[in-house]
Amino acid sequence: DTEFAVTVKYPPLPVGVTQMTILNASGMALTDLSIHTGETYAIKPDLFPENATDKTITYSSDNQQVATVNASGVIRALAKGIAEIRVRTENSEVMQTIHLTVLPARTGTGGNGGSSDGKPTIITPPATEQPNPPTTSEIKVEVKVDGSGQAAISVSDKAVTDAIKAAQDLAEKNGTEKNGIAVSVNISTDKAVSSLAVILSPNAMSELVKAGVKEFRINSSIITISFDLTSLTQFKQACGNVTINAAKADVSKLSTAGRAAIGNRPVFDLSVQCGGKTISDFSGGLVSIAVPYTLGANEKTENLFGVHVDGDKVNWLINSSYDSLAKLLRFSTAHFSHFGIGYKADDVPVFTDIAEHWAQADIEFVAARGLFAGTGNNQFSPDISMTRGMFVTALGRMAGIDATAHKTSKFTDVAETTYYAPYVAWAAEKGIVSGTSTTTFAPDQTITREQMAVIMSNYAKAMSYTIPKTSDAVTFADSASIASWARDAVRSMQMADILMGKGQNRFDPAASATRAEVAAVLHRYVELVIDKDTAQVLEKNDSGQTPIMP
Repeated sequence: DTEFAVTVKYPPLPVGVTQMTILNASGMALTDLSIHTGETYAIKPDLFPENATDKTITYSSDNQQVATVNASGVIRALAKGIAEIRVRTENSEVMQTIHLTVLPARTGTGGNGGSSDGKPTIITPPATEQPNPPTTSEIKVEVKVDGSGQAAISVSDKAVTDAIKAAQDLAEKNGTEKNGIAVSVNISTDKAVSSLAVILSPNAMSELVKAGVKEFRINSSIITISFDLTSLTQFKQACGNVTINAAKADVSKLSTAGRAAIGNRPVFDLSVQCGGKTISDFSGGLVSIAVPYTLGANEKTENLFGVHVDGDKVNWLINSSYDSLAKLLRFSTAHFSHFGIGYKADDVPVFTDIAEHWAQADIEFVAARGLFAGTGNNQFSPDISMTRGMFVTALGRMAGIDATAHKTSKFTDVAETTYYAPYVAWAAEKGIVSGTSTTTFAPDQTITREQMAVIMSNYAKAMSYTIPKTSDAVTFADSASIASWARDAVRSMQMADILMGKGQNRFDPAASATRAEVAAVLHRYVELVIDKDTAQVLEKNDSGQTPIMP
């Protein structure tokens, strides 16, 4: 019980930030530490940041020094008392203190921390990684709306280049250049808007692409539209001015199916004009949409969808989710046309065994989108284990694959008549999963939590999606039990807030993933893909408890 390890979580501190968090080897935040007189405790990584100008241990009330910290981060306990660790850096006045309680010497320790070789015990947690959101610069635009509710905004070249430079300068100052930059045009109007047109010159679009912006966002009272870099590259300089249009559409002019799906909810005609030519396909790029919406009476969030109306056909978008905090429906698309908010009340399964379950909302979300079916008799069976066949089926449905195009499987234990056969074939072709041998897949074998992390990581790669880091890395109490081949994937999924720990800061890598856990993971992934910067904060970990966030 003489082992002791502590690390400090800190990024390069920006001006005005004065707080640090001290974590133990299990990644839990600490407010006090206990050590014993005469013992030496090693701290890895060092307690103090490289730019620390003051490394001090304060004294107890009788002015007796009770502990020292040397430059390499080794604490030496000298006497019984209470000390405080204080850190001062070049750009931060005084960081948060932590109480260090120095206890009497242990009997028989010999002052060596109790280790058998006479050396202090050293526990080295994995290096802490930091979130990687882009640095965003804002262009504020005020515009007057005409009598018909139309607003046209021309964003100048200078406004764009100034915003790019401001974001680049701030990223350089904070040492976050590798995270990239983003530009947001925030529009305020003097009255309600029914139609919005944002105009940028070829030079402005070229500068955005040349700067490699990760996101170009148009934020207004009626809609928010966010283009990724791939979608921006479709607007070639030779095509002339680019006009991004968002107009409230007349629901009555939609097809019968479109009117039935949308009702009296918002619907928009979205388009991009480039030199008089309409661009409707972004060639693999992704555009994220957010539409303000307040839930109607008796409406459930999981039954709300972004919908694309194409004549008589209504396409219910799996990658859509309602943000109850911001009161926005979010979805993403690779093309523009008529998009609105639909509500699917019919054909949504109702399960009798999920009431008050920690994953109820997640289960209802994935079930409404057809990713999961029940297990019979109106049961979902949230706590039974997830099989390999079930899991790849859910992923294939989330990817929207054409099951009829994947009929042949190389695995002898996957019959073509099974529901999961085309999805197994697809997942194997894409490198998302591999077989248990060259000829077998073991579809009924359960998936462990660490395997789930690896498969989700492979899925993101197969879908050409880069998983962002939205939270700091966590050192789980059982991190040493995570298999070496799964550690990177577990860390990636945890930092993206897709796969969380369980109770007592455990990851439980070898435990079978339950249907409830998979439902939660898929729900989180959908929200992250829609808009990684505004995905909802997780309220529960993978045991249904309020997580201790890093």
